Amino acid sequence: RYLATVAELEARLAVLLGGRAAELVALGESSTGASDDLAKATLLARDMVTRHGMAPTVGPVAYEGEGAPFLGGDGHLALLPRAVSEATQRDIEEAVRTLVERGLARATRLLTHHRAALDEGVRRLLAAETLTAEQLPTVTPLPVEAPVTPLPAEAPQVVIPPAAMAAAVSATEDGAGAPAPRSVGERRRA
Repeated sequence: RYLATVAELEARLAVLLGGRAAELVALGESSTGASDDLAKATLLARDMVTRHGMAPTVGPVAYEGEGAPFLGGDGHLALLPRAVSEATQRDIEEAVRTLVERGLARATRLLTHHRAALDEGVRRLLAAETLTAEQLPTVTPLPVEAPVTPLPAEAPQVVIPPAAMAAAVSATEDGAGAPAPRSVGERRRA
């Protein structure tokens, strides 16, 4: 699958942070046990912000991209040729932190709500050491939540006519008419 919505990626963050949340719910503190999942969640949140433009506070801008293998890249992340101000970097870090914290809060809320199932799963794991999905306790889903990162209320709805979009695309493809990139702070002051 190649496409994922914001809601799907936020759900994936909560899953990745489930181990950390389980430690907090069951033990009241965290350990190093969930460090790999925390690193993966942080990378996912960073991709959401810097590659996919999924953070309203940073805007729909790609600050990182993938080096295309057919262009000599290795397929790993590469910074786009753009200067990023310190203010923008702070905004990016804050957006990443917010996504990770929301994912952890969501996982913690789910595990707190299903505490009995969490405890039963631990009991079964201690007895059997490994479990299949069928052997895990059954839980009922919580009501569907509203999207975690809606657009701010003050954000206007922008509709771009197809002819204007085509003109903008052709102008930026040849480099003519492309505005210089601005930081979030500069956009706010404008």
